[in-house]
Amino acid sequence: MLNPQFIKAPHSLPMPSSGEVHIWVFAQMASGYLSASEQARADRFINQVAREAFLKGRSGLREACSRYLGIAPGDVAFGFSDEGKPYLVNADSLHFNLSHCGSQVVAAFASEQVGIDLESPARCEDFHGIAKRFFCRSESIQIEESGARGRDVFFRMWTAKEAMLKLSGAGIAGGLEAAVTDGPQGAHLDGRPVYVEHFALDGQVGAIASFLPFEVNVWLDL
Repeated sequence: MLNPQFIKAPHSLPMPSSGEVHIWVFAQMASGYLSASEQARADRFINQVAREAFLKGRSGLREACSRYLGIAPGDVAFGFSDEGKPYLVNADSLHFNLSHCGSQVVAAFASEQVGIDLESPARCEDFHGIAKRFFCRSESIQIEESGARGRDVFFRMWTAKEAMLKLSGAGIAGGLEAAVTDGPQGAHLDGRPVYVEHFALDGQVGAIASFLPFEVNVWLDL
């Protein structure tokens, strides 16, 4: 389990090198950074928490990318894959992934594809039922045999699975059973090895996933 030590993000910083991952926490809601379509989407939110998370996420991404690329936040351009995963149009050597839990928003940046997930263990009561339905049998048995630690084991697996599926671009629609967290050859996605690290943040738990070995060497607070 990684122990985050956050520092205030500088106004400019080098992009992550190969094997490095930078983790950001976005706290600001700078709606002035958004494009017209992003602002229109923000205005359609009825739920205030969801709207706050969207504003933090999209404005935070623009601000973080601007500091890597040395351009204005408004000049950062996003595209979307066929599966709906956003990517940076301005530079193909900088990859990111975003996750939120309530109004808490985190992002991972790397020079290779990366996935991140953040969850609150307090939000799920029937984790045994979910594991039996969607996890592979060995994972479900491991949770059952963990006793009082079952919830912790479940969320360690759940966040890893989500991070792996977001890494692939498929998201949860790709099927939780495709992402195996503790097989004979370690974590893998459709048979492809995946490297996973776990972290804790303000009572929430998260996971980071990459197809290549990595180290989280920077934790940034925006």
